[in-house]
Amino acid sequence: MTAYLGAVVFHAWLLPRLDNAWGSERLKRRSRVLWLSGLIASSAGILLSLPQQTADDAGGGWKEALDPALWRQTLVYTTFGEIWKVQLLLLGGLLLGTLYLLRASRSNRPSQLPLLGAMLLGLGLLLSKAFIGHAATADLRGPAIAADFLHLAASLIWLGGVGAIAFLLPAAAKTVAGEEALNSAPSHLPLSWRTVRRFSILAFIMVAILLLSGVYGSLLHVPTLYSLTHTTYGLVLLAKIALTLICLLLGGWSFLRGRQARKPLNAAGIWTELGAGLAVLLLAGVLANLPTAAASPGPAALTHQLDDGTKVTIRITPNVAGTNTFQVNVLGPDGQPRSDVDQVTLELTSKEMDMGTIEILFPGGSPPKASELITMGGRWNIHVHMLTSSLDSYDYDTELTVGNP
Repeated sequence: MTAYLGAVVFHAWLLPRLDNAWGSERLKRRSRVLWLSGLIASSAGILLSLPQQTADDAGGGWKEALDPALWRQTLVYTTFGEIWKVQLLLLGGLLLGTLYLLRASRSNRPSQLPLLGAMLLGLGLLLSKAFIGHAATADLRGPAIAADFLHLAASLIWLGGVGAIAFLLPAAAKTVAGEEALNSAPSHLPLSWRTVRRFSILAFIMVAILLLSGVYGSLLHVPTLYSLTHTTYGLVLLAKIALTLICLLLGGWSFLRGRQARKPLNAAGIWTELGAGLAVLLLAGVLANLPTAAASPGPAALTHQLDDGTKVTIRITPNVAGTNTFQVNVLGPDGQPRSDVDQVTLELTSKEMDMGTIEILFPGGSPPKASELITMGGRWNIHVHMLTSSLDSYDYDTELTVGNP
């Protein structure tokens, strides 16, 4: 989809239409290669996702993946099956649109309408992916799916644009430069730099969407700093962020060169940016198949400040399904432990299914520690009730994300 959308964006927006760049057979051939290869690869990915998901659901290997009876169960009884059928419809539309683009591109440059149609169908496929990814399991499902879609679409359009500039622009620029030399009427600005300047505008918008949606997604799936640095998901995410920053630096360098437009376009820098971007996509694919960092949030420290300035801190270690150690510290407004606390009660209830109530009592004068069994991972509500010797009571609720062992 990166290759496909990159070629669409290149002809719909990046390459100026005032230039007679379509006379290049090399450009026509390369554009058809991107559209056709992009369609074939995307189709293969979608078609193979059914046996892959079937094997995953069945907990087996190739035998289960190739079982038509299990395919039917996946298609009929799972959300993936519903989305997969929608993907087939979108893929059929994309096939017809691509055939039109391939045919039209042999003689004329594709018009805006079929390019827009191809873009919408490609984006529809990306949106469908968001409905069967990590975002679909979030509490606020709508915003999470929207952010996931925008993140994926922005990254693919940005990287596809870089690939189109590296692969398609040289053919177009060479033809236009030859005609300008023949007519002795060179343009005020070379075609390559005009295209790069247009891409800079597009890239700025896509990067802004990419960063905002990425931060939102990270907050959803990486609940703590511990989980960022102590889980495979968190470490892969850090590597993805580092490579994205490299892409941004290379893109910023190209943007500054485009503002000056005095030197030839640096092809090596563009191909390096493309290579780093493809590595980012590879890591994104790894992330999509890993448990999120929320599955291993690490030890928790939940602090709440009461209206009178008292701070209540609840520590849970190791914060996984199973036996955990709970510790409660109550500090007064002066920062010293409050000696008038007679009792603190914690009531834990799962926010994902009915698991009953886990009650933990800390009587006054006893060590503020207790061991208790948390029956499952996921999100839990903790209701805190504190009673003082003067019979004042304080109540509040907080949320705990419990990891899986």
